Amino acid sequence: MADHDHFEVLWIRTHEMQPSDMMLPDQRWRDYDRLCRTIHVSRVEHIANGLELDVGFDSVNFTHGSAKGYVFSRKQLPTVPSLDEGVPEADKREGWGIAYRMLGAGWYLFVRED
Repeated sequence: MADHDHFEVLWIRTHEMQPSDMMLPDQRWRDYDRLCRTIHVSRVEHIANGLELDVGFDSVNFTHGSAKGYVFSRKQLPTVPSLDEGVPEADKREGWGIAYRMLGAGWYLFVRED
């Protein structure tokens, strides 16, 4: 479904998207809302070779925080054995980083910290 819609970012709870001048038909919004709320996805973003589905975000302030969720990628991503400790310090660049743990068939869990 998302492969056919050409948004950059979709916020499920607020029914907003980027680019902001793009529109989705009401039925399409209902489809995204139904599917994403079922698995607690609050944000969908097209990324290189796939999709990022955010399920959680903890904000320290307006510029720092962390996000967790799922990624579907058509190319293999670098992985860590566990996300329990967050993003390894060695993998952070300029104060932020992202780590992936493979689930299978192109699906990953992710944690992003800045």
